[in-house]
Amino acid sequence: MIIEMLGAPGAGKTTALEHVIDAIAAHGREVRTVETAARPLMERTLLGRLVGRLGRFRDPALWRLFVLRRLAFGYLELVRHPRLTILLARSQLGRPSGADVRARRVWRWFVRALGTNSLLRRLGTPGEVYVVDEGLCHRTVQLFSSSVETPDDRWIPEYVRSIPAPDLVVYVRAGVEACQARVETRGTWGHWQHRTSDQIDTYVANAHTAATLTAEHSAASGIRLLVFENGDSGADWAALASQVGDQLG
Repeated sequence: MIIEMLGAPGAGKTTALEHVIDAIAAHGREVRTVETAARPLMERTLLGRLVGRLGRFRDPALWRLFVLRRLAFGYLELVRHPRLTILLARSQLGRPSGADVRARRVWRWFVRALGTNSLLRRLGTPGEVYVVDEGLCHRTVQLFSSSVETPDDRWIPEYVRSIPAPDLVVYVRAGVEACQARVETRGTWGHWQHRTSDQIDTYVANAHTAATLTAEHSAASGIRLLVFENGDSGADWAALASQVGDQLG
C-alpha cells in the first residue's frame, strides 16, 4: 500500500507524515518511509544481496544501488507511459524562465518520484505500507506552479489521470495566509534566499492552488483522498490517527 502526502508549503505535511506513520504502526501494520525502505527493498534483489556482503560499506552501497535503480525505473516508466511523457513535455517547455525549473530540479524530482513508485510496487509486499512525503501527486507543486506562474487547470487534471495512482492521498490543508506565515517563520529553501518576501508569498499561494486542484482532481479520478485540516487553530492529531485507521480497514 502506497500512501502519498500532499500539501502546500507550510501546510504541515511533514509533521502530519510522522503522525500518519505512528497511526499505521499502532494498527499493527509494517510501515516505512522511502528512506527506511530503500535498503531492505534492495536486499530483495540478487544484486542487493551481493552488495549486502560488503561489511561496513553495506549501507552506503545499498543506498547508492537504490538511487541508481530509482533513476533507471523512473525513465523506464516514462517509456511505458507515453501519455504522461507527452503531457510533461508540452507543459514544461513553455514555462517562464523565472520559474527556476533548473534550480528547483523539477525534472529530477519528478523522475525520482516516478522511479520510487515503481520500485515500491515491484518490490513491496501486499502487507507493507509505504508513506511517501513528496510523491507523484505532490509533484504538481513544482511542475505547475512557481512565483511567476499561476497553476493552469488545463494540465493538472490530465496529469493526475496519467500518473500511477497511489492507494491513498493524505491532503494536509491549511489556509494560504497560515501557510505563508509558517514558511516565513521556519525560513525558506536555500535556492530561494535571493527571493523577496512577496515572491515567496506568491509562490506559496500558487503552490496552495496547485495542491488544492490536485486534491480535487485526485478525488474525481477515484483516488482515495483523506483531507486533514491543519489551520490556525492547530491540528487534531488524534483525529488524523483515527481517520488513517479507518482507511486501513
